[in-house]
Amino acid sequence: MQIHYLDGSRLRRALLAACDYAQQQRDELNRINVFPVPDGDTGTNLTLTVRAIADTLAPSRSRSVSEVARGGADAAVMGARGNCGMMLSHFLLGFAEGLSGYERVNTSEFSCAFHQGAKSLRDALDKPVEGTILTVTHDTAVAATQSSVKDFVALLEHLVKEARDSLERTPDLLHVLKTAGVVDAGAKGFVSLLEGALYLVDGSLPTSVESPVHQRVLASPASLMEYPVSQERFRFCTEALVHGDSLPTQASVQSRLRERATL
Repeated sequence: MQIHYLDGSRLRRALLAACDYAQQQRDELNRINVFPVPDGDTGTNLTLTVRAIADTLAPSRSRSVSEVARGGADAAVMGARGNCGMMLSHFLLGFAEGLSGYERVNTSEFSCAFHQGAKSLRDALDKPVEGTILTVTHDTAVAATQSSVKDFVALLEHLVKEARDSLERTPDLLHVLKTAGVVDAGAKGFVSLLEGALYLVDGSLPTSVESPVHQRVLASPASLMEYPVSQERFRFCTEALVHGDSLPTQASVQSRLRERATL
């Protein structure tokens, strides 16, 4: 089977399949969660975030990729939980922006939107850390834009392979992962989203819900971590959504917030 275009209906089904498969990885993602905080909740946070996306898209009958992508992105922003949820929402915001105005897209147009999603995520971070979902989205986006295939099935197969390879390299980029013997949990969650979409289009959904990317890990990787005592200047984690006209630029907001918080 070959798929040469993606319309709203197809994108919706792919996103729902991606969300469903990612939710099945919850326990494994919680188990390997050691960064940025080893609190074992990455899988739970990702599940809550993608569930918000699925709840919005399931009843939708939008026919354009633009409307479906925007609906998924807005749902991710409103439903984002934890660090991984926030990062996924920023990727989807950029992805939706890249699909703005399109009724349907070919593989080249999709790849450009994917790249815009990765850039949106990187631009949103004040202090990007490699070896995380940031790296995997970037590497996968580069692979997407360099691909010349016209078939979405072949493109997804290529992207999943590149994403898995990038995921396996995360411990080499982030010492805390190597110490615990795991890959980055948030990055693995992103890979599971791509896998879910691929399994839908090629009909190869595995009988086991565990992602094909395996790491030799102990039962509790967080138990290997050292917890230095430090004095934090800012105690609380704060998130907010700001709406309005003539809002300041992202750069100016970040500049002001650095005086009052750790971004």
